Amino acid sequence: ERRLEEAQRAAEESMRAAEAHERDVAAREQEIVERERAAEEALQKRLEDAGAQERRLEEAQRAAEESMRAAEAHERDVAAREQEIVERERAAEEALQKRLEDAGAQERRLEEA
Repeated sequence: ERRLEEAQRAAEESMRAAEAHERDVAAREQEIVERERAAEEALQKRLEDAGAQERRLEEAQRAAEESMRAAEAHERDVAAREQEIVERERAAEEALQKRLEDAGAQERRLEEA
């Protein structure tokens, strides 16, 4: 009878140890699952952040290209205006020179007359 009780106690102890082991294993598995989920969420966040950063870089690049095109167009406009001014000044100088020549010729005719 005593051996039977000891065997029964040993069996109960073994069952309790097995249940405790199962709980430990289940807790570790749950911990692993939670870590994996956290790692997946962190990776997803990094991917989203990288995507957002890539979009910002693309937008900045487009803006820089647009700015360059606008600056080049402005430079062409300024050069064209400068060319116009130079041509007007040359035409004005030529007209003034012609008037001076005409005035000189008129003055000579008056002196001759």
